[in-house]
Amino acid sequence: MSASDVRVRRELERKIDKGEVFFFTGSGISKPSGVPMANEILEASARAFLPQHPLVSEVISRIQPEIFYEKLLELTNGDKRRLALWRLLSLPFQPNINHYFMVKYSYQNRVPLFTTNFDILFEKAATRLGINYNSIEGLESFDKEKLDLESLNIIKLHGTIGSNGEVSQLYVMMTEISKFNASIVEFIQEEMERRSLVIAGYSGRDLDHFPFIREKSKTSSSKEVFWINKFENQEGIDYQNARSIGQHGASIVYSYPDKYLKDSQLLKRFGLEEMVGEATPPSISSDLVQKLQREARCGLRWGKDQKLLFLGSLLLGVGKFREAQKILKGLDDSPRSYLTEIQKSLLAFYLHSASHNLSEYTELKQYADRLSIVQGRDRKLRGLFRIIGVTLDAEYHRMLVPYMSFIYEDFAAKLFQGLLLESYRLQEAATQKIIDLISEFGLGVGIHLTVNRHSKEEVFQLITQQNILEHLVRTLITKQQLIKHLTCIPDDPFSKMILASIDDEWIKLRDLCYRNGYYAGVANCERHRYRTLSSKTEKEIGLYTAKSIAKLTNLETTRHLVDQQLVDFYMRCGKVDRKMVDEQKIIGLFKESLLFENYLNALKSFLALLEFDRLTDKHWEYNDDFRRRAKQLDRETNGGFRKTLDVIKRYNPVWNQYLDWLKRNSHLIKGYLEA
Repeated sequence: MSASDVRVRRELERKIDKGEVFFFTGSGISKPSGVPMANEILEASARAFLPQHPLVSEVISRIQPEIFYEKLLELTNGDKRRLALWRLLSLPFQPNINHYFMVKYSYQNRVPLFTTNFDILFEKAATRLGINYNSIEGLESFDKEKLDLESLNIIKLHGTIGSNGEVSQLYVMMTEISKFNASIVEFIQEEMERRSLVIAGYSGRDLDHFPFIREKSKTSSSKEVFWINKFENQEGIDYQNARSIGQHGASIVYSYPDKYLKDSQLLKRFGLEEMVGEATPPSISSDLVQKLQREARCGLRWGKDQKLLFLGSLLLGVGKFREAQKILKGLDDSPRSYLTEIQKSLLAFYLHSASHNLSEYTELKQYADRLSIVQGRDRKLRGLFRIIGVTLDAEYHRMLVPYMSFIYEDFAAKLFQGLLLESYRLQEAATQKIIDLISEFGLGVGIHLTVNRHSKEEVFQLITQQNILEHLVRTLITKQQLIKHLTCIPDDPFSKMILASIDDEWIKLRDLCYRNGYYAGVANCERHRYRTLSSKTEKEIGLYTAKSIAKLTNLETTRHLVDQQLVDFYMRCGKVDRKMVDEQKIIGLFKESLLFENYLNALKSFLALLEFDRLTDKHWEYNDDFRRRAKQLDRETNGGFRKTLDVIKRYNPVWNQYLDWLKRNSHLIKGYLEA
């Protein structure tokens, strides 16, 4: 153990003795009690709902559990009975020394105990120690003023398993653990000003609390943050999160929490030495697991088609877009489908997502149209899917313009501005249509849906709300581009004022995405907002925030786009930051684009490489350098560059539609641009 490790341990022990800390815990502290971890429950659930397929093992190893269950509930009409495997947590597990110590310390010092755990081991520890406790769930209406200061307040941030195995109160969907709760976040941040935060058994993979803990830790008002974890893999996301705390990383105790307590004098001073004996965990038999698997499928029509549809949706969640598309198209082309009407609608939705991520934008229109004419007995569901259809149709038109901006803005500026203007007009019209549909089907007020917790429509309301938010993000992207091309002049006060107003819109939209648990929207707001900022530091923080969210949630395409933006960022102002970007990094982005089969991004990487050559004094001449670099990339990628150009050519027929529109409406465009 290094001198630095010894110093951190002693300092933490001193602060605990003086009552100067509070605890924030994750599932790792329950592992010594034999409680199954989320990935173990996920594997058992996967065996119940996924087909025998060679890609299943990769999906299980990479998918975040909350994304897995979100997709499962989408395909089963939000029926929480499908979460039966989580009832394993209701077995008679016993608290371990982590629970006893944190309960006694928190009660004696009258500090709240925060946990993301579903189990009830803190409650059992409090009962055995004779401590009155108040277990607080259902945090939508949390009020810190109503806390019972004479009892231990156990704040269950992600819900709790019921005493009879009830699972309806568990937060198992990504949307649920990404939703910003202002009152809880404010409470945690206030505690961080009063005492040092101690994180134990927690990875920081949720988006509803950790980003705000990290944000607060970097302020001068926050006390020191400690993180207790063995960190056996220093490439893991939990270690990276620990290093992102504060200005120089959290003060880390490299040990499992129970081992740290046993090695210290804390148990003796708190009179807990007799609690050290390991609790014998109840056995989890294969018969019990199989029984719960049958219970999870009970009454559900779940054949081969449903299993393949589920697998396709999960492949999208781990960035395997081509593999997902192949499976989903196979279902779509099948002459004999056993999917329900809702599942067929979701199939069109997933196919749209696959085509979008593969840059096959000409495919988007047909899937949007199918969602716009969804039939069925449930009127509200019809309305929700039609709203999704409107958002996807607007996206089809948008994607034909901005991704070609790097070609058109230089030699055909007026044409590009006209295309942007038409795209923005269509998006604004779509927004009004969404408002009309929400009103017509009684789904909410204005642009906002009413989400009914624990109702059968909840999961579809969440999907639709996310699509509305993404539509608003896309509309603001187009508005930002349009304003930039029409009005913005470097260092012009009026231009700066306009960009500042756009930045305010990005902040409001980002906060709206946070409140609705739309993590992809938060990342997209951050990565597009950076173009409105003048501060280099703010730009960098925004891009790295977007990248962090993308990595946490397996948003591979978003993470890749942010990497491309970072390359662009470090080549701004006519010079290259050689510490942050080099030739191999850009070539790596080109190869990664080919891996994702995203050929427009591959072309952007190629143009970035030409710009890198120009800025690093390689005597850049467009034609010669183009040929040299094209040949180099084609060799290194086995014909990847040639394929990139071939794919780009496919867009010509679609672009011709826009050109025809411009010819017919040139007088409108001319008048607008002149004005």
